[in-house]
Amino acid sequence: MFLSVLTTAALAELTLAAPAQQTYGCDVSNARLALPSSPEISIPSGVKPKYITLGVGTQNYTCSSAGTYASAGAVATLVDISCAYASDPYLFGDVQT
Repeated sequence: MFLSVLTTAALAELTLAAPAQQTYGCDVSNARLALPSSPEISIPSGVKPKYITLGVGTQNYTCSSAGTYASAGAVATLVDISCAYASDPYLFGDVQT
């Protein structure tokens, strides 16, 4: 019994002491992102990215009895995926398309 408790405690200590992979806040200041060209949105020269995020959301609409619809709001969640780029920039290229 004592041996199993000691083994469990030792394994727990090793697990807690192991370095965790960073999942947010990675440096992406040198990232080159493929963004669509648009006259409405332009990136000023000399500006570097701080984060790369993925947005997932839902936009809600309501329909009237006449068959017209109107926006009723939206909800979105942003997830920092900067470390996905930092770990493998070539693999990350698929995320942008």
